Amino acid sequence: MTTQSDAYSALLKTIRSLPLTGTTAIPAELMTNQEVSASAPLRQEDYPNIKFWFKRQWIGFSNDHLTNAISGPQARGRSRAAQGINVTMQYVELEDGTIISGDRATEIRKFARAIWVSFSKAGTPPSKWGQADIQTRQQYLHAMGSHFTELRLCDLEWKAEQIATNNYPSWYTNWLSKRDVQDLKQENDDVPSLQTKRSRKASAKFAAKRTKLEGAVISDDKGENCKVAPTLDIDIDMLGAASQVGVQCFLLSSLYM
Repeated sequence: MTTQSDAYSALLKTIRSLPLTGTTAIPAELMTNQEVSASAPLRQEDYPNIKFWFKRQWIGFSNDHLTNAISGPQARGRSRAAQGINVTMQYVELEDGTIISGDRATEIRKFARAIWVSFSKAGTPPSKWGQADIQTRQQYLHAMGSHFTELRLCDLEWKAEQIATNNYPSWYTNWLSKRDVQDLKQENDDVPSLQTKRSRKASAKFAAKRTKLEGAVISDDKGENCKVAPTLDIDIDMLGAASQVGVQCFLLSSLYM
């Protein structure tokens, strides 16, 4: 019994040391629950009901059913999706081979868009999904596979990649339009209006031309009874000649009040 246990442990250690390259997969029965990773590839033989394990299988099916699988859904896509019918994601299957519902497909698209939004907040997202770097792609695939396990039931995670290929272009176009609108609004907020500029210019000019008639000394004909005129804050340029004389008369009269 001990010999079998030791042999099993050695076999398990050897399998765990294998690199996860290509389609190499660690059998689920030889891994503990803690060791099962959302990014670890699964084995096709463990899921015999999956019809579209490889992308070529879906492409062949689509070509054979071009009228029903492509032309028809495109003509009534929105109305059928509103009824909970899966229109554009019929390659995504549950473990028993059942195609996911339209509601499930809608949730998958929403989650994918949320991932791309998080990328946009961290920096400028790629203009095309094919231009995404390895880190961006891995983060997307890991998040999608963790949240929707049915997306892992395929070779090389091609189903999650196909969702990005089909939906990323429209998301990026909408994101770009919203960003341009926000940038334009920010520019408009930063540039004062013409009326505001004129008001500020007039105020500055008015303040520069304002002259204070302050501390004017006026006396009578004999040079006696000198008094200091009251302080006035007047814009001289805005007064005509007659008005300026009026101001002087006011100053004189105020001395004898």
